[in-house]
Amino acid sequence: MRKGSALTDITTINALLTGAENEARQCGQVVPGAEHLLISALALPDGTARRTFERVGADPDQFHKAISALRVAALCSLGHGSADSTAPASALPPATTTAQGAFQVAVRLSKATKPSQLLGGHVILAICQMEQGSSAQALSTMGIDRAMLRAAAYEELGAKS
Repeated sequence: MRKGSALTDITTINALLTGAENEARQCGQVVPGAEHLLISALALPDGTARRTFERVGADPDQFHKAISALRVAALCSLGHGSADSTAPASALPPATTTAQGAFQVAVRLSKATKPSQLLGGHVILAICQMEQGSSAQALSTMGIDRAMLRAAAYEELGAKS
């Protein structure tokens, strides 16, 4: 890895993990889930995650809304009425897949490409491997086929699927 690439990766890693942690806290969760990592990836300046969604005809901003709708439904099913923000954090469903696991897969995938550089598209590739959890549910709710999203991410990253 070139020195400039390493600095870019550190900046990306900091932005990605800090964004995921902030998103989790806003949802009242202690441990960020893979969905928080994807929301954070959609905000990265490299734009690969956003463009991947657009390649499959999906609005990247709708992912956050789909996650929020799942959270509301989960809280309602736990008896918290309208699932307003006053529900105790202990009532929130725990993240089923941690951001750490998705992050590790994304890093591994980024190292397999040349030049090796972690991008938002790698996070999408990691998320597309998950068959369960909030991320998979939200993508399904949005009508996004994970296999198509995966292929679009590879196209966006300039690799072969």
